[in-house]
Amino acid sequence: MRAVQINAFGSTDNLVVQDIPIPVPKADEVLVKVEYASLNFADIMARKGQYRTDSMPYVGGLDFTGIVQATDSAPPELIGKRVMGFSTACQADFLVAKQALVVVVPPELDVARVSASPLVACTAIELLERAAKVLPGEKIAIYAASGGVGQILVQLAVRIGLAKVIALVGSSSKASRAEELGATASIIYRGDNAVAYSDEVLRETDGAGVDAIFNSVAGWTFDHDSHMLAPFGRIVVYGMASGEPGIIPSNKLHPTSRSLIGYSFSNLRNQRPYEIKPVLKRAVDLLLLGVDFQIAEIFKPEEAPAAHELLESGRSQGKILFDFN
Repeated sequence: MRAVQINAFGSTDNLVVQDIPIPVPKADEVLVKVEYASLNFADIMARKGQYRTDSMPYVGGLDFTGIVQATDSAPPELIGKRVMGFSTACQADFLVAKQALVVVVPPELDVARVSASPLVACTAIELLERAAKVLPGEKIAIYAASGGVGQILVQLAVRIGLAKVIALVGSSSKASRAEELGATASIIYRGDNAVAYSDEVLRETDGAGVDAIFNSVAGWTFDHDSHMLAPFGRIVVYGMASGEPGIIPSNKLHPTSRSLIGYSFSNLRNQRPYEIKPVLKRAVDLLLLGVDFQIAEIFKPEEAPAAHELLESGRSQGKILFDFN
């Protein structure tokens, strides 16, 4: 079978499509013929050696949609059904997944749209509810608000009834997209047109600051976060797209009862897999409700270097998918 394989840490030159054996499922797993697998920033970091990986060579991908195959381990009610879920080595023609990490997809849903949803929807739900514990009437700021997770955070925050949803984006076109999804304001925080964005956030909140910040960038952004976070506010960091860890002095937190919270959905999946299926079912509910899961572009496996380069460039809006049909 085909698999998008990383042969060594480094540039996109190390991405190749390799013919490897079809995996064999264990007793608690299903074999899935992959239809689409998504590309996530974790794949970029894995390629660079900045994210936990198996030994080289390494096949990327964390989430997928596909059809469950008939094997001795497959429950009869799943055979032939389209499922979405999580595994490792998803960017391949076939994968094995724990039965606890997949849910059946209703047949009326568009498969490509479904494929854009598992990781971003589940992450957004968990960020808002488990990590930040946001409440109606609060004000929030979202980095990379036109990205995969960011777009769902904006839409869910609006549905919750937050008073302010401030989108932090990299361009005017991304600002327009965030506002289409319901953001109450959008601010360009990086690039040639960047502004003093933490000052702008304070202006948008009449000097009060925001109650929660969702940060997938870290690095230098923590200096701004400490400026625009309200007393009792929470910074939720769930990524490191800048390539650098964020550092914030503790004396910028405890005097005003502010918090720094780390979150990783992959950690939840690995440490508490029994908690995943209920969140996945809620992701299906969001699809049925019409939450917009934007697809940036769909690539063939052979186009993996271009897919990585697009995501890493910061130019994409929404999810990048690999088509294994």
